[in-house]
Amino acid sequence: MKRTLTFATSAVALMAATNLGTPEAAAATWETNYASPGQVGCAGILSAPNSDGWVCFQPYGDVWQVHTSPTNSGRISVQWENQLRDASGAWVTYRTGQCINDLGRDQVGVCNKDYYENSSYNALGGYGSMIRYKACTNVACTTFLPWQRNDA
Repeated sequence: MKRTLTFATSAVALMAATNLGTPEAAAATWETNYASPGQVGCAGILSAPNSDGWVCFQPYGDVWQVHTSPTNSGRISVQWENQLRDASGAWVTYRTGQCINDLGRDQVGVCNKDYYENSSYNALGGYGSMIRYKACTNVACTTFLPWQRNDA
């Protein structure tokens, strides 16, 4: 099975890095990653609709874990949003995307991302990073979990 990886740079990141305009005027670009086989220890497991699998986030290393159930012949994904606090203190959507596990039944996959830490100076000139996420199948998604600060 051929997998493609789409690498997208956020318009906000480009504007901040090149000083081409205000970050608030740009929309975040959608990132799609396909999970690689692997497993990390993480807490806060979120079950997918119809118990077709589950997803979780490991803040240390910014790793998503996506697990298909033994009865799921489709795929499971996690959809996420990342916001940063800019220099004025406003929260701005910086990155959005998904990690898709299409490895087959009862398989664990991981996507390793690199988000700003909540306590680190970020591309928008402020301090603060938070994420939220939801689990999805081919036909439905859960609702987003509440925003959580991204600290390892």
